[in-house]
Amino acid sequence: MQSTGLLSIAAVLTLGACTGAGLQQPLALTSAELTQVKAQAQTEPGGRPFKMDMVIGSDLSEGTCDVEVPTGDPGNPTVLVQIPTFAPAWGTASHVGRVGQDIWHDYCSFALHGDLPAIDLGGHTEIRAANGDAIEGNWSGYLLLAGEQAGHFFNTAVITGGTGRFENASGELVIHGWNNLGPGPEPSWYKAEGTISY
Repeated sequence: MQSTGLLSIAAVLTLGACTGAGLQQPLALTSAELTQVKAQAQTEPGGRPFKMDMVIGSDLSEGTCDVEVPTGDPGNPTVLVQIPTFAPAWGTASHVGRVGQDIWHDYCSFALHGDLPAIDLGGHTEIRAANGDAIEGNWSGYLLLAGEQAGHFFNTAVITGGTGRFENASGELVIHGWNNLGPGPEPSWYKAEGTISY
């Protein structure tokens, strides 16, 4: 049997420690304070470093963005470059691990960058974590042709939001990669580096 005197002394000491002049804050954070602390821990000035390393697939089921590119050859003055409207990708991303990605090409057109033939392009994207949380954004850039159906691309992306923990995400990425639009053996890939806040 426990002594009620000992329990009363313990209760008085605990109450005195919690209400004494030296302790002014509660022992546990409120839900609102905990949310604020988590937000401050996840947001750094200018965002947190964010990197991606991706392989790009090909899916012609959604059609293509077609561009006639001049060749300079009078016998064959143009070549048709077909960029899939939709391209799936997979790889890894900081803060997420393994990801899947949907890349949409919303526009494309022939351009010269310096004296080099190129294709200006842009679109939107969704990057999905294994748990379904997604990062959404828009991108634009250009593809420098290195043959009829391949080239190096240089893009920038703006993170505009997302779902789950990325609902209010923002940030920017610089992207470079290789796009093999033809049947060649080298896969399409890209690397991205920038910042994200969420």
